[in-house]
Amino acid sequence: MAQGLGIEHVPVYHEDRVLEMLSSGPLASNPSDRCIQMMEILPVPDDPKFSVIVLPFLYRWNLIPFSTVGEVVEFFSQVFEGLHFLHKNHIWHGDIKDNNILMDATPLLPGLAHPWRPRLTRNLASRTRFRNRLKHPVKYYLIDFDLSGVHDPSSGPPFMLTGYGGNRGVPEFAVQEQPCDPFPVDVYCLGNMIKVFFTEGDELYRSEKIPGFEFIQSLVADMMKEDPAKRPNMDEVVRRFDEIRGGLSGWKLRSRCAPVDESRVSRIFRSTIHWTRQFCYAVRRIPTIPTPS
Repeated sequence: MAQGLGIEHVPVYHEDRVLEMLSSGPLASNPSDRCIQMMEILPVPDDPKFSVIVLPFLYRWNLIPFSTVGEVVEFFSQVFEGLHFLHKNHIWHGDIKDNNILMDATPLLPGLAHPWRPRLTRNLASRTRFRNRLKHPVKYYLIDFDLSGVHDPSSGPPFMLTGYGGNRGVPEFAVQEQPCDPFPVDVYCLGNMIKVFFTEGDELYRSEKIPGFEFIQSLVADMMKEDPAKRPNMDEVVRRFDEIRGGLSGWKLRSRCAPVDESRVSRIFRSTIHWTRQFCYAVRRIPTIPTPS
């Protein structure tokens, strides 16, 4: 259960139309639905062009650093599953990027955190003490559907006009206002997010490469192919990732997520603590991949 509610002011029949589809009926009850669910739509007095959407209050997916490779693998799994679910139901997201993925951090928070300064308690009196994901699994959600669309397969190939969304590096966006298939664009953007925050890093995002994720580099490279026709669709992405995940050893999954520029002294000290803790977790049979119930 999220730690409160949030509201969003949007044009009528735009984001709320997609959210209504995902928040009601058979789609809402599908366990593969990793999209934020709308709780209520409120009309704006004297402004029929806009409405207010009431949503669960969630936090950024990287509010706290990942401790193990297994924690990141679960993050990848849920995000892949969420986008796969959208595409299976002929919905494109249109703006897959780091700040459009959130998590319900309730399992990580022993008390109430401040909504805008989550590293402090709700009353701002002390620092928040976070639990770890391995013992307290969390759920991740896709948000922000104002650039999303629903494709009717009977109407011919899907297309959207280029030049929108937070990722301006998509090859299809090189020519402005040129129609393109939005589904491979989603695949590219998700691959780019993984590249920026895990496999390579990016100064623009102030993110560093995290060693140990070489196992997903080939899949990410294919997701980011210049030619959209050569990118895997989400069926293929999920299938390949499931194979990758199944081939990772328990000790690989328990490996530490450490910054690439960590000093040798710090690495030795932190790794000793990390592996002592992981050995205890292994003895207690705490799963290597923290899948929420």
